[in-house]
Amino acid sequence: MPFTQQAGALAGAWRRILRGRAGRIGVAAATAAVAGYEYDRHCRASAVARTLRAFWTIAVISADYKLNFRSEHGIEYLNSVHERAARRLLACCRDNGGLFIKFGQSIAVQSALLPPP
Repeated sequence: MPFTQQAGALAGAWRRILRGRAGRIGVAAATAAVAGYEYDRHCRASAVARTLRAFWTIAVISADYKLNFRSEHGIEYLNSVHERAARRLLACCRDNGGLFIKFGQSIAVQSALLPPP
């Protein structure tokens, strides 16, 4: 069988597979994802989205400190790491709103925990 016929047969096989079980599973998964998102947004006040956003922000900040927090880089570099972390935390609190803003305000008044500005 020539190469073009083999390629055509292979493409036809993939089309049959995607139209079959895998296609139905893909459509069902996409439908479930959209329905879950809408349920979270309308019935649960975006609780899942807020939680995932908070965990993602914590993971990014933790990775930034793990990779870049080195005393040999100097104080200016460490201050830039702190600045990036503060901006990310502020953006997360603003995006999540409500209780997250109050949490951010309570962190801001803890002078014993944070370095002076």
